[in-house]
Amino acid sequence: MRRQRGKLLPCAVLALCLAALGTGYAYWDGTLRVAGKLATGQLDCAFASEGTYRAVLVRDGGEVLAEVPMEASAGENEKSIALVFPEGMPEDFLGGENYLRISCPIAEKGMKAKEKPVDFTVPGEEIPLTPEQVYLALPNAVYDWDEPDACFLEPKRLIAFRSVERLDDVLCCCLYLRAENEKPEGVMPDFIRVDEESLMAMPLAERLFPSSGVWVDYSFATELRIDQQTAGSGKRIHLFGALTTYAYWTDCLHVKGNAAFHFPVAVQLLEAGEFPADGAVIDDRGFATESNARKNGKTEQNQNTAGRTGEL
Repeated sequence: MRRQRGKLLPCAVLALCLAALGTGYAYWDGTLRVAGKLATGQLDCAFASEGTYRAVLVRDGGEVLAEVPMEASAGENEKSIALVFPEGMPEDFLGGENYLRISCPIAEKGMKAKEKPVDFTVPGEEIPLTPEQVYLALPNAVYDWDEPDACFLEPKRLIAFRSVERLDDVLCCCLYLRAENEKPEGVMPDFIRVDEESLMAMPLAERLFPSSGVWVDYSFATELRIDQQTAGSGKRIHLFGALTTYAYWTDCLHVKGNAAFHFPVAVQLLEAGEFPADGAVIDDRGFATESNARKNGKTEQNQNTAGRTGEL
């Protein structure tokens, strides 16, 4: 009997130990699995299909000086727009003292956009103005000047500042433009005299201007950049690199525009046998060619207009 009890005790202890190890193993090996998807918000802004697109001349303090007529039309997609200024830029804009504020209402389709006031204390971005067409504007008609003086073909520059602000409780992307006050390389003439035959050879333009003189139509292109509202913390996601971070937090809208600038140069009609004054610029095409007549189909109308046009 004593021998049997001596054998049972070690067996019982071994059984208890194995049971404890088995239970512990099952406890330690327990695993819970969770599956899910995480997604960040997406910033998706576009030009609004409704709302007022405006252009005003303002001081750097925000005071509105004048309304500038502007027409806006959709570009290739909802993230691009084309602007046209039918009456050109105000004459005092070229002085570089005031800003042209172009405000475009935007639609927030995704995350909220961050409002950002304009800051004129930082350097602005240069936007080139490319000359597209030169016009001779007379009281009764406007002509395409195909062979203008070189000083009217020089590119110009605008200084641009951007903002995202609420105007009349509407979220707008704003582009503030200031003319770069630079002296032209060529000498600007005081007046231009054109002989009657040369004037008849010029095609009539399809537009009118509010004052006589020389008008140059320029084109420009730029972007309106919008940050996501949550980007204000200044944190950056480095896992995907700087390019992905920029694309995540910033949306770009594209703007193209055409604007005519007025040069207060007097345009005078030179009569037959009359000699131009010293220093005057004169169109030297001697006669109306048949190719010019076919170019516009308005030679007869040009002749009538030239007969009515006198000295300015």
